[in-house]
Amino acid sequence: MLLVVLLLTTTAADIEAAQYFTLSLVSLCFIVCVDLLQKVLALWLIPRFACYRSPELIVRFSLCVLGGVTFAAWSIGLPPAIGAFAAGLIFSGNRWSHQIDSLILPFRETFSAVFFVSLSLLS
Repeated sequence: MLLVVLLLTTTAADIEAAQYFTLSLVSLCFIVCVDLLQKVLALWLIPRFACYRSPELIVRFSLCVLGGVTFAAWSIGLPPAIGAFAAGLIFSGNRWSHQIDSLILPFRETFSAVFFVSLSLLS
């Protein structure tokens, strides 16, 4: 549903049928890649990082995946918010998601504080 927002925000004169098809194809490929990346991370990559028993390594890896998926979404023409949402989907649903969430919590709190402070400074 989030991927349809691009189509809803433009007028019918701005988008042609070829652009609808291109956006649909890019969105479908992005969804398939996110699903494959979730399986690869859950079954192979995260267990390898967990063997090192280093919380810093898991935090760095999580932030790199978040940045990478967000940049990938932006580079193919999707909004960066969809990339951040997809990164959250990638890390959810495995047995390490609670550990990763507890390790990322200080970053989430810091970034939310910076967001709300910067928002209040705008007005």
